Amino acid sequence: MGEDSVVVHASPDLLAEAVAARLMVALCGARLAPGTVDVGGAGPPPARIPLRERRVSELLGAEIPRARSAEILDSLGFGVDETQGALEAAVQARDEGLVRFIGVTGHGAQIAANHRRSLERFDFDSVLLPYNRPTMRLPYYAENFNALLDTCRQRKVAVQTIKSVARAPWLGRQRSAATWYEPFTEQADIDPAVWWALGEETVFLNSVGDVDILPRFLDAASRYQGRPSEAEIDALFERLQPQPIFV
Repeated sequence: MGEDSVVVHASPDLLAEAVAARLMVALCGARLAPGTVDVGGAGPPPARIPLRERRVSELLGAEIPRARSAEILDSLGFGVDETQGALEAAVQARDEGLVRFIGVTGHGAQIAANHRRSLERFDFDSVLLPYNRPTMRLPYYAENFNALLDTCRQRKVAVQTIKSVARAPWLGRQRSAATWYEPFTEQADIDPAVWWALGEETVFLNSVGDVDILPRFLDAASRYQGRPSEAEIDALFERLQPQPIFV
């Protein structure tokens, strides 16, 4: 599962389970025919199931990415023209009982500031953005992240964090992981990165999007006892020289 995904509730039959699984892919930006969900796999052309058949009974939440939002939501069969915008589509879906919560996601050095502006315009239920020690050493990002966190605490908005094990941008190097950034790969390096993110106890920590690193990520999370000291983080920086993946 990718990092930008939703939880769905579906009826227990196998077809509905397949639709639920593929629905997450659709929300992450897969190109599907309007009003359908791909329930196929390798081999013959996949079946396409109209969402209005209600094989998927309810979306727990819909997250609006920065780009292509209307296209994604329209592909899910919400019946809203792209020109009306992703937010209007999500609100309509919520009004129709198809979605319970609406969140906004994003990436980049500006995203914490952008989320602050988004919350001034709409009462989102959640925000999603990067949170790791290298990025939080950028003064502008840290200032806006902390201000966003304060707002979310006051308004009871969920904060989902991603990229906790990001080490650096690839910058042309050969990619060795499924993530679009270079991640920490060794357990000894993943541990302090995950523990540092978990040290902010008012946020949710989303898992890494690489199936080989995921077990180490989960292992680190299961052994969390507290945030590493700044001295421990400094030692990690000196040894591996991680860099913010956004500038």
